[in-house]
Amino acid sequence: MNALLCLLESTRQKLEAEEFAGLTKQQVVGDLLYSTILSYFALNDMQDKISEKQAHSVGYRAPSYGLFKTSLSPVYFYGIPRNVKATGLAMDVDRFAGTRVDKDGNVERRLAFNRARGARLSAMEHLVLEQMYSTEDAPDHGISAGKAIQLAAAEGQKIWTITQGNLIRRWPVSSCPMR
Repeated sequence: MNALLCLLESTRQKLEAEEFAGLTKQQVVGDLLYSTILSYFALNDMQDKISEKQAHSVGYRAPSYGLFKTSLSPVYFYGIPRNVKATGLAMDVDRFAGTRVDKDGNVERRLAFNRARGARLSAMEHLVLEQMYSTEDAPDHGISAGKAIQLAAAEGQKIWTITQGNLIRRWPVSSCPMR
């Protein structure tokens, strides 16, 4: 992480001094994107350690991975893709795994901790972006599954929790599209 901070600082100094010679796309864009996903993992690791102390549990993060990338869309000319345009930024955390136990062996408390942790991991996908890319003059808004649920609930939408017990009752097999 320190090496990345040194690289970012070096790039920032070159940009501020308008010394563009020798700067690569990786230095200008790649390091910024990479630092965003690393910030996501670092922030969640810190939150896990704080939460574990409060929840009387111990946890270890397993190898995890994700991407923070530019989102591109093709630009067509008479039905032929001729160019691409940047349409935004996207975070995709495919795996955030860990092992966690309650110090007293309380299974219900461990499950409750893991549910709360999952909601936080989802929320951090938009919060990290908003914190890193927003300014007071130009606030940015990210979206995550957690934020989408929050916005839907605020507008009065019904939010369903799907379980094995209500799956067939809520969504009968006949209403599911078959592939």
